[in-house]
Amino acid sequence: MSAAFCHWLTRGAPVLLLLLLATPTPAAKLSLAVARTPLSLPIFVAADQGYFRAEGLDVQLREVSGGHRALEAVLAGQADVGTASDSVLMFNSLKRDDFVSLGYFVSSPSDLAILASSSSTNQNPEDWRGKAVGVVKGASSEYLMHSWLLLNGIDPQSVEFVDMQPDAMPAALAQHKVAAVSIWEPTAFTILQQVTDSRVLPSAGLHTLTFHLLSRRETASTRVLDMQALLRAIDQAESFIRQHPQRAQAILRDTLEVDWAFIDWIWPRYHYQLGLDQALISSLESQARWSMENGLANLAQMPNYLHFIDSQPLRAVRSSAVSLIE
Repeated sequence: MSAAFCHWLTRGAPVLLLLLLATPTPAAKLSLAVARTPLSLPIFVAADQGYFRAEGLDVQLREVSGGHRALEAVLAGQADVGTASDSVLMFNSLKRDDFVSLGYFVSSPSDLAILASSSSTNQNPEDWRGKAVGVVKGASSEYLMHSWLLLNGIDPQSVEFVDMQPDAMPAALAQHKVAAVSIWEPTAFTILQQVTDSRVLPSAGLHTLTFHLLSRRETASTRVLDMQALLRAIDQAESFIRQHPQRAQAILRDTLEVDWAFIDWIWPRYHYQLGLDQALISSLESQARWSMENGLANLAQMPNYLHFIDSQPLRAVRSSAVSLIE
């Protein structure tokens, strides 16, 4: 062995090793379709505070109008993960099984609202016969409207369900094209601000919505570490929301481009915390049963909703958040 080579081994090799160890690992790219709603605040906080990057993720946010659009992007291969409600999960489970929930990260009993024009209808069942109502079909909007009608003794078959996107609802209600709409925030607040004779119809407690991280089944199984990193970043963001509520509110206001009146209006309604529990399974089964009984699904038996959940990443990140009976 030459003296020069020995010199390199003793002096050069350690330096080269240090350089290799110091070279940062490239961040894993992850596209995330995120609904523009207060429900998505942990995503916005994680991006703003650099939690995704700290977990080794290069997250590309793709903002959409609702969870139904986010899951559409995931299933079309346009996003790796999307944010969507339990109702969106349920409706899509009636047609396909190539996606899973990694867990929900927020729940709310009143993110959705039924809004009506005071001049067009009241809560008398006969007054609703033949009226049109605006909903986002295949989403929590449709489920809440149907549940509200039944609760108030109104036959859902006696009204016309009009499928429309959230941004079309204020004008539709103002122009009396529909008698009422069922929609989430911030559209509900926008309607109250823009439609002078609009009012909120009581619907609290009809449905506690959960908002999920959904991905294609293949993505979840092949990118397990990235899914764990995503959940860790969101877990940190939710701690930030609890510890610094005013700063979190400012992030939400800036992201959604809303005023403080809106933040004050919605803030108490949301419980930001990761979870997967048996109550979720019961809710999904209840919604699926409703769909089957009302001819919205051509299924002989109830889907197995444990099949639509991948609990392993969340168990690895925060095992106490998972209380499913599997």
